[in-house]
Amino acid sequence: MEWITGNPEIFIIGVISLLLCAVIWRLYESKSLGKSQNSHDLPVGSKSENSLEAVSGTEDLTTERDGKVVLEPAKSTEIEKRQSQGTQNSIDYAPTVQDSDEDKAALEIETESGAAASSINDQQPNFFVAALKKSRDAFMGGLSSLWSGEPLDEEALEELEDTLIGADVGAQVAMEIIEALKEQAEAGADGSALKAHLRTLLLDRIGKPSPIVSVSEGPLVILVVGVNGSGKTTTIGKLAHRYIQSGKKVLVAAGDTFRAGAIEQLKVWADRSGAEFVSSQPKADPASVIYSALEAALAREVDVVICDTAGRLQAQSSLMDELKKVARVGKKLIPDAPHEVLLVLDATIGQNALSQAEGFNQAADLTGVVLTKLDGTAKGGVVVGVQSSLGIPVKLVGLGEGIDDLRDFSPVNFVDALLLNEDEV
Repeated sequence: MEWITGNPEIFIIGVISLLLCAVIWRLYESKSLGKSQNSHDLPVGSKSENSLEAVSGTEDLTTERDGKVVLEPAKSTEIEKRQSQGTQNSIDYAPTVQDSDEDKAALEIETESGAAASSINDQQPNFFVAALKKSRDAFMGGLSSLWSGEPLDEEALEELEDTLIGADVGAQVAMEIIEALKEQAEAGADGSALKAHLRTLLLDRIGKPSPIVSVSEGPLVILVVGVNGSGKTTTIGKLAHRYIQSGKKVLVAAGDTFRAGAIEQLKVWADRSGAEFVSSQPKADPASVIYSALEAALAREVDVVICDTAGRLQAQSSLMDELKKVARVGKKLIPDAPHEVLLVLDATIGQNALSQAEGFNQAADLTGVVLTKLDGTAKGGVVVGVQSSLGIPVKLVGLGEGIDDLRDFSPVNFVDALLLNEDEV
């Protein structure tokens, strides 16, 4: 004690040195722990180790190095969000309060039969009413007087047929509907009764709701096809966002290696939604990209894999053959993949959508249609034509450029919104 009181300066310097050493050691331990927690390496495996390169943490994401497929994980904030929410293998559909009673009944019947169904985002009550304004104006604008209560004559029925064809329900479908209405009119039905019968005829041809399927084990694999300009890339981004919002772990595979800028554009949407991303260099074999993506999905226990494909016209036989190969390759890893093959159609092209659907269906066995830009067209009747002529259900509809603008398709809400009079909107 005498030495300390006699040398206070030396004692104080010694205490300060000890404190600095303790602080430096604490900082070193924290840095080492942070590095170990930010590691996201793939499990070692024969193919995954050779063909995939993991990118960890929140570093800048890249698409390709020396021809290797790059796995780009979601940002750490999205990963933590999904971990807190938990993940499930199946996606169950529960009708929301806004769903129509008829849609609920159809879904209950389908669920009881064991068919899987899914719905992620709620529909607003006036969703189709607002979206179908242009189609409704073209469809009902000049026909309101036909439903006044008086019996419809031959001239009125011909006017209705022209309107149906103009709305792109298809000439054959329009003729069938008019013949059915003519029988009712000859039996004495008035305008209001015929309008109710028209509603029934349209619903019969569209069919019941057909949500995206779910799987009990392993990742749900969705293959997305379509021509360039149809809205395919934005649809993939919005679909990924829907699943991530429900707590799913999503991986997006950039299988469109042909179109310039396709990989970069899809990556922007993957980053925006928080999905993991697998891509390769331009002009690479699309089937190999999809295969590597499925390998990564199995290794990382991903819930949903959404696979992009090259935009092509249905008449391009070589590209359509490539699409068949892509669909076939995935089965080597997941025998029942792809679980969904969704064709993205631009609603503004009307009847041209039918020829596109026919060509793609021959190459990839379509399970459903995503109809984009429905709010920007007067040809909403194409929904009826696709289902009635080809038997392919419309599963999703897209509105606008917002990331939440992809909605489940409701046949009842669609038809009711289409048949509203101006004073009922």
